[in-house]
Amino acid sequence: MAETSKVDGVAMAKYDLTNTLAPFMDLHFMFPLIDFLSSNEMYDEKQLLAAKLDLLKPTSMTDFAVEIYQSLNGAAKVPAEFETRRAAILDALAAAKASCKPILALLEDQDKVVALQNDSLLTAVYLEQHHGVTASVLEGLYTYAKLQYECGNYQDCLTYLTYYGVLVPTGSDKYMNALWGKLAAEILIFRWEDALADITRLNEAIDNSGKPALEQLQQRTWLLHWSLFVFAWHEEGRDAIVDFMMQSRCLEAIQTNAPWLMRYLAAGVILHKKRRQLIKELLRIISVDDKSYRDPIIEFLECLFVHFDFDQAQTQLLECKHVLASDFFLYEKNMADFMENARLLTFEIYCRIHQTIDITMLAEKLAMNEKGDAERWIVDLIRNARLDAKIDSQQDVIVMDPRYDSVYRQVITKTKDLAARTTSMISQFDRLGGKRQQRPLF
Repeated sequence: MAETSKVDGVAMAKYDLTNTLAPFMDLHFMFPLIDFLSSNEMYDEKQLLAAKLDLLKPTSMTDFAVEIYQSLNGAAKVPAEFETRRAAILDALAAAKASCKPILALLEDQDKVVALQNDSLLTAVYLEQHHGVTASVLEGLYTYAKLQYECGNYQDCLTYLTYYGVLVPTGSDKYMNALWGKLAAEILIFRWEDALADITRLNEAIDNSGKPALEQLQQRTWLLHWSLFVFAWHEEGRDAIVDFMMQSRCLEAIQTNAPWLMRYLAAGVILHKKRRQLIKELLRIISVDDKSYRDPIIEFLECLFVHFDFDQAQTQLLECKHVLASDFFLYEKNMADFMENARLLTFEIYCRIHQTIDITMLAEKLAMNEKGDAERWIVDLIRNARLDAKIDSQQDVIVMDPRYDSVYRQVITKTKDLAARTTSMISQFDRLGGKRQQRPLF
């Protein structure tokens, strides 16, 4: 590996949040995160394999554990404990399957299941009376689904938990647990649309659970972390993450338990142009406790919108590349869009306070290496009518055209609806007066 790659790896590792996020993630979520760290060469490969093997121990994915063990130790032979563990898992699966045999037999006949759904007969009461699906059978289905998840059979787990959630009361603890498990399985098999819907259901279920406020706060913190997968890969994720995290109770969870999630909220605001109006509110939230968490993305926004320090904003924007490259939820597909939108923000703010702008100097402010790249980018902006400006090629500058309205035009604009509003107010007073006259004196 070249020296520059090592330097980049060290720079990226500085902003890696994997260890910070891990306590709030399901154990199975950590495997794709570790694979990402391995692909970026930020850490020693053997250390990552050892970490993965430690994470596999509580699960039932023994075949995966054997594969990692052999890669780590370079040995074909594995300890006998793996075989012992595998045999115990198979026995547990067989016992759990037997305990929910009636419901499994029913689910195998999808035509019958669809017919029951169409007739609104897919209920716990009806299934108990006509198919022998008792409460203990349902509990067996839940146990079987959980074991399937532990074995890495996420699709089977999702199927069983979907039906289990339909058959148990929505107010029960097991319903909540099934909803969490269903969301986890959807994330791991990339069912982003269903996962997004379940995030909403879980958020509402937490609100209506009646549990102590502290427990709700903790559950919402978990949900915020799990939702990062959905918002990173769902087509509408950039927009949805801002709407979700800006909810008052979610903000409370972020500020209290997980200030590092401000990174994703700030990135979401930058990435989605329709959410630009939230930048001021975001900066206000950050200013409440500006020492709890800092990173270049947040620093970039503060330099630009609070301090108007374009030199420091440029420095932070360059650092943002390392942040994005180090983050599983922001890397690759967001990199180009983030840099483009961040440069657009810088350009807009800079143009508001300058009338003539040197293109070479602006290229530096936008963290663009070549003046030609910056000039083409600016020409595209002007061509798309985003900016009232023109380029003076002889002077190599941009000339802004602020086009301020005259005082007379501003007065006309503000008062053009005055007559209509006055007429409307008079009509309302007349209606109120008529109602008063109709009321009895006592």
